[in-house]
Amino acid sequence: MSASIARRFRPLLLLVGLLFLLPGCVIYDRDAEVRAYWTFAGQDCAAAGVSFVQVILEERFGSDDRDSRLLRCSDGWVEFDGLDPGDYRIIALGFPRTGDYASWDLDRIVDLRPGFNEFTLDLVPVGSW
Repeated sequence: MSASIARRFRPLLLLVGLLFLLPGCVIYDRDAEVRAYWTFAGQDCAAAGVSFVQVILEERFGSDDRDSRLLRCSDGWVEFDGLDPGDYRIIALGFPRTGDYASWDLDRIVDLRPGFNEFTLDLVPVGSW
């Protein structure tokens, strides 16, 4: 009778054993990726008179710094990937034309988690904060 009980539970035991092996096959995304959109005190690029945007990420306790360089404001967003999770200082600048001083800016700390991070940067007129 004990052999028949063992035969009944054999598939269940094999399944439980297989479940213990599966977590080792999962690939976890430990890097951070960020997509940042921008607005200007709630306005779009045209209403704010902005033609170009630059976004800079500086890792607060490391050396991973990224710079988007000048992007067309109408692109609407920038993406950085392969970042270490953690605190970053994010600086965003809005320019009316190339060669001009920034007329809009933002400077804040963001906490990037492993995986995909997404947020909107609402820049303010230079000197208003």
